[in-house]
Amino acid sequence: MATDLVANACQLITDKLKQEISTPYSSNSDPAIIRNDRHILAALHTCLLYLPSSPSDCLPTITILVDHVVRELYNYPHEDVPEYWRRIHTDASIIKAICEAKLARDKTDWKNVVKTIDVALVMSGAPGGRRDMMLDLIGEVEKVLAEIEENEDRHNNDCVDEPQPLQQPYISYPVPRHSTPPSISFFTSHIASSRQPIIIESSLSHWPALSSRPWSDLDYLTTLVGKHRQVPVEIGSKYTDDDWMQKFVSFGDYVQLIKTSDRCKDKYEKDHQECVTSDSSAKQQIAYLAQHNLFFQIPRLLDDIITPDYCFVDTGCSSEDDSMDVDINAWFGPSGTVSPLHTDPTHNLLAQVAGTKYVRLYAPEESYKLYPFDHNKTLGNTSQVDVESPDIAKFPLFESARYKECLLSPGDLLYIPAGGIMFDRLV
Repeated sequence: MATDLVANACQLITDKLKQEISTPYSSNSDPAIIRNDRHILAALHTCLLYLPSSPSDCLPTITILVDHVVRELYNYPHEDVPEYWRRIHTDASIIKAICEAKLARDKTDWKNVVKTIDVALVMSGAPGGRRDMMLDLIGEVEKVLAEIEENEDRHNNDCVDEPQPLQQPYISYPVPRHSTPPSISFFTSHIASSRQPIIIESSLSHWPALSSRPWSDLDYLTTLVGKHRQVPVEIGSKYTDDDWMQKFVSFGDYVQLIKTSDRCKDKYEKDHQECVTSDSSAKQQIAYLAQHNLFFQIPRLLDDIITPDYCFVDTGCSSEDDSMDVDINAWFGPSGTVSPLHTDPTHNLLAQVAGTKYVRLYAPEESYKLYPFDHNKTLGNTSQVDVESPDIAKFPLFESARYKECLLSPGDLLYIPAGGIMFDRLV
């Protein structure tokens, strides 16, 4: 049975952690840090010692530790969280997941095991070489969930419709297009000389995600990702709104939210109040999986894409060119999803895999007309202007800002120069 495989995986991980959690997490000489380190190591060792025989006694203790560490993580911007706290969060979360697996009795319990590991993967990035063991445990738990679901009654939800596309905007100032992929030398020269956006057509047709294993097939994509895997989504029309928030939801529930039509809204809201507004008279809130390193969390997704050679050209920026690593993030949302006007200091290639996206791009020299939130570090790269409904009285220079725009279709690859200022909406 799949539960036996989970038990074996838990034992292997427990044995490995007993061997490896023996040295302090921090090399800091601060006495307070040293004392904290000792207390945490003692708590983890105690849990590991009693975990095989008394998981119910360990779970409350390790849960308290995980919650404490999460509060510490929130004291820092995400990119500045010390590895010390990320390592503790990762190891404590693994132990918590093992406790939950040993005590699991039903589908909800097993889903919580997956959630515990996924939250740690997303929040802390699995430092200390922990990713493989975390993914192995998730893989075994997914087999248990598959067995449970095979025995469940299957009910077809006949009120799920294809989403209706929004009206596509007219393109007045188009981004230049290349109908055939340019050479690497041309692309390198373009980056060095013009720093202008371009669209490269037909350069992604060999991707399985656009051909033999299309991600436009949401049922296939759900199977590939895993319906019970937890992903971080943004709730709200855009991240500059006061009511914007982030939540972890299962990928299967998120796909259902995208697929569900307005005539199913009341039923879906009743079952999934954490994803949408519960006020039936209010507009349904948009949930968006945005700029998330989904490929680190779920590596098998990489089998369906191929990193474009253009990612490895000499950009003239030593900090980028010195590294052969390519940052790969995912954006996935329903029609109407918006990314507010924002800038990115690095060169980017946006690959459109499914759906159609409207993109507007401003050059860096137009930034003073776009009124960035210069007083706020978190939103320092974001404009105060609502592109689709600008307050010209408050932001009078916005009307004179020059821009390029485009509609991206599946297979299009958009080059965005470093410092480019971008707004987009999925249509």
